[in-house]
Amino acid sequence: MRLGQSVAFVIAVTVARAVAGVPTIIDLGTLGPNGTSFSRAHAISANGMMVVGTTEVTSGSRGFRYTYPGPMQLLDALPGGTYAEAHGLSNDGSVIVGHSMTTTPTLHQRIVRWTVGSTPSSVGNLCDCGSAYVGGCSANGAIIVGTSPSVIAGFRAVRWSFFTGLVDIHPASMITSGLMGVSDDGSMMVGAGLVTGQQVAILLPAGGTVQLLPPLNGYGHAVGLRISGAGDVAAGVSRVAAFQNQGDRATRWSLGDPHDIGILSGFTRSTPEAMHRGGLIIGGESDSAADGAWIWTETRGMVRLRTLLTDAGVDLAGWTQLRSVTGISDAGTELCGTGVHGGAERAFLIRGLDSLCGPWITQPPVNTDVCHGSTAALQCDAFGPTFFMPSFQWYKLGTFGWQFVADGPTGSGMVINGAQFPTLTFDNVRPDAEGYYVVQVTADCGSLTTSPVFVRYVETAPAFADDGIEHIACSHGGVTLTSQPGPVNSGPFALQWQVELPAGSNNWASLANGSTLSWDGNQPGIGGIISGATTAQLTISADFANGRQLAKVHQRHYRCVAANVCGFAEYSKPLAVTLVGDTNCDGSINSFDIDPYVAWLGNGNSALAPAAYLALNATQACWDQRSCWADVNHDSFANNFDIDPFVACVLNAPPPGKACP
Repeated sequence: MRLGQSVAFVIAVTVARAVAGVPTIIDLGTLGPNGTSFSRAHAISANGMMVVGTTEVTSGSRGFRYTYPGPMQLLDALPGGTYAEAHGLSNDGSVIVGHSMTTTPTLHQRIVRWTVGSTPSSVGNLCDCGSAYVGGCSANGAIIVGTSPSVIAGFRAVRWSFFTGLVDIHPASMITSGLMGVSDDGSMMVGAGLVTGQQVAILLPAGGTVQLLPPLNGYGHAVGLRISGAGDVAAGVSRVAAFQNQGDRATRWSLGDPHDIGILSGFTRSTPEAMHRGGLIIGGESDSAADGAWIWTETRGMVRLRTLLTDAGVDLAGWTQLRSVTGISDAGTELCGTGVHGGAERAFLIRGLDSLCGPWITQPPVNTDVCHGSTAALQCDAFGPTFFMPSFQWYKLGTFGWQFVADGPTGSGMVINGAQFPTLTFDNVRPDAEGYYVVQVTADCGSLTTSPVFVRYVETAPAFADDGIEHIACSHGGVTLTSQPGPVNSGPFALQWQVELPAGSNNWASLANGSTLSWDGNQPGIGGIISGATTAQLTISADFANGRQLAKVHQRHYRCVAANVCGFAEYSKPLAVTLVGDTNCDGSINSFDIDPYVAWLGNGNSALAPAAYLALNATQACWDQRSCWADVNHDSFANNFDIDPFVACVLNAPPPGKACP
């Protein structure tokens, strides 16, 4: 798709993908006689819609073709035969290659070729003896490579085409040879040969001289198993001296140089079974009968298939083992392989993955607030399947849909940079920065478009309006401190209430919802509960459920800090705490509270403090709190029933700063 064909298509694909749901794994089933019959996948078509492999049938094993959404179809064996396996196919799936046993003319295994709607045709066997094995076919299915026994000695590399038939292309320098893969055009083949008792990986150009692929660290044997469509990258196994007790290691040859691509933790070997046409992805197995299927790319390294699928949200219920990856579609979004599902060995098809040969987004952009006149940015961190940087294009949702973001001035005084880079920068932010943005990331064979994120324009830093309220808490009650951050169109704000510790120090500590015991001294009977610590309203209440009340230690300044992308503002309010029983509001309960208490008796309903009360150096402000300090029995009423508890409190006075219990 040309990028200029409007990103609307890209977004539509993204939305459709989201609606379609997460990637899925499909059990391809079996053609066998019962639920425990096996099937194994060996290859996938370029578009990921067709899988070929082997399934159990009543009389033995047969090849199968599965075209999504199924069902599985049987591939006939050669006449007189009861055994066949399908191991490769052309890009479009019109040609399938494998091997089959036949009794015509003798009971030997031959390389075979199926075409849609036809019976299998024998490609041959050099000597009509022993068993010949297919390695693969070219992109159009016109060239087939493999291994065949020979009347001369041992197995030999073979190549077939319509024009030549089955031809022995065994390198003269080798004792035996065999081929496992061929490039798209059939010009380059990969396999192995035996020389002086040592097995070596080989590249064999059509009509050319065999090339040896060096093993890792120059030690031991190597086998070439897969080759890229262009024939420039190969994969196989190699042995390293330091790891010879751990078995063979998956190896990738690029420009003839071997690279160890690793072994999954907990295993002793790794074998490539699939390679993407571009050579950017390799899949394989760790042990033929274990949950060790894996995928490798340069940037991610070797990743367990189960981990990759779990991270992608695939439901793996019933799949106790994922044993191997044996095919990768050209888009890198479909895989085939073999696992164990419901207790039976089964071929699987995985559909709907993010392209494994496309970009890998490690950190998508996020919703961002931007301040007037500032410099701000959207960031997308991504890799390709290799360490080469993918390409980027940012888009903004406009009146007529998604439109290219272009570098340069926008006409409002703002300048945009990085429209085709990971970081989109807004210099001298203006209101036209606001809106929804996505970025399309393209690498090799695939593209991903991020979910839309919103850039919100903020004009000013926050400010507070004073509510003019004097906040007083009763020791056995509570109070709510309310802040009023604004302006509204510059919010929402990040809010945090703080307490001054110690009082009068101008040192502040952030409050958290819950108990105050972490900062109020944790004295017996003293304690409160905080709620709304990160909202506009802070509530401080007595922790009555645990036998604690507020005290003078809670009487201090509290402030709300409001922040947005443009800055922050602080709003401080003092809190006064009235102690139950402290009739003169001097912070202590003692004999000096008796006379004011007596002055209150019989005058509690008077809005104005009686002269007898004021003559005791008590104040009108303290009188206004009488519903708190006079309610000694905490029944929400200040009356004669509080006299006895008050007397008991004075006779057994609490420490200064603490209320009557």
